[in-house]
Amino acid sequence: MIDKSNEWYLEDLSENIRRTFKTKRENGQFIGSFAPYGYLKDPTNKNHLVIDSVASEIVKEIFEMYSNGIGRLTIARKLNDRKIPCPYEYKKSIGCKWVPGSTLINRRNSKFGGNFWYDTTVGDILKNETYIGNLVQGKTTYVSYKNKTPIKKDRKDWIIVAEAHEPIVSEELFKKCTELRSTRARGQKFGGKIHILSGKIFCAEYGERMNRYTATASAAMANRYEYARCVRVLKFSKTACKNFYSISLKTLESMLIEKINSLLSRHVKGELIDIEKVDDTKKKRKALEIEKKKISVDKAKKESHLTSLYEDKLEGNITIEQFKIFNKKIDGEIQKMNDRIEMIEKEIEMLNAKTEKKNNRDEILKKYVKVENLNRSIIDEFVESIYIGCITENKQREVTVNFKI
Repeated sequence: MIDKSNEWYLEDLSENIRRTFKTKRENGQFIGSFAPYGYLKDPTNKNHLVIDSVASEIVKEIFEMYSNGIGRLTIARKLNDRKIPCPYEYKKSIGCKWVPGSTLINRRNSKFGGNFWYDTTVGDILKNETYIGNLVQGKTTYVSYKNKTPIKKDRKDWIIVAEAHEPIVSEELFKKCTELRSTRARGQKFGGKIHILSGKIFCAEYGERMNRYTATASAAMANRYEYARCVRVLKFSKTACKNFYSISLKTLESMLIEKINSLLSRHVKGELIDIEKVDDTKKKRKALEIEKKKISVDKAKKESHLTSLYEDKLEGNITIEQFKIFNKKIDGEIQKMNDRIEMIEKEIEMLNAKTEKKNNRDEILKKYVKVENLNRSIIDEFVESIYIGCITENKQREVTVNFKI
């Protein structure tokens, strides 16, 4: 049985190792065992990533295809059809001993007798900030040095260092793909193209997504008519939602063109007024930043005090019980400070979002005089969501469009 002194030693050693890793991560040093697909470890510095000239081209292609409305599953199929090696096969071909950690991928490979591109593999690439030059590490931790059960951290606790290495794709392209992913748009049944309104339409009754389906006028499918219907009706039955009637996507597009042009007209006439002045936003942000700085200074003092107490414990100046009492009290104070800092950061983020929304709105509205036809880019710039109501007794139907601007 390990005595207490050895246990403390192992605990301190584990903490020192964690602290060393944390420092390396904060300094923008890559400490992973294997470089992400599209990169290689720098031969002259194992803690730095350099672009893999072969795999990086596939990464670029994936982002380009997705930004042009091609779904993840279709992208995976295209890569498989072209016999492009999946990340595992590619790494193996260049002598890397990396093994995919996903049990789902391992089960799929066992079932289908090979290693393929999957929609999840494409999705992982599309959400990886490494490809815009950011080094994202420290996403998980462990219960303790004795218990290696991994625990996922909140994004706010990740260590993200910008411009740590050369990017493969631009921030603009990455952001566009991120916005497309956030809509969770479904690929079209025919050809894998994403409809311009995919992920935007919802049923006003339950807030469920309205999915697209296609009706045909003939067996030869010469004429297709596209509609959106509540997913509850499509999955279960007409009785699952009283908003069971579909809506023509063509009709909806015409309605959106009218509403967007009305918005553009109001902008030209100066009828779009900001509720909150820019100066007020700046003052609020400044006050919050000052408060956050003061709390951060006080927090650093508390942490320094805690470190001194720990050293006193090691030197025998205070007992373990005394240390526990002080530690609990100071930890509680630090936690309150962390909570307040988190709240301040959220408030600053909201203010920044308001400012960015106004700037984006002005930027977008300047681009257009009148919209004649819709495309995915216009929809993504203008429309947050569309809620479709039930058809009333007088055959009317309420359609609520929530604009981003």
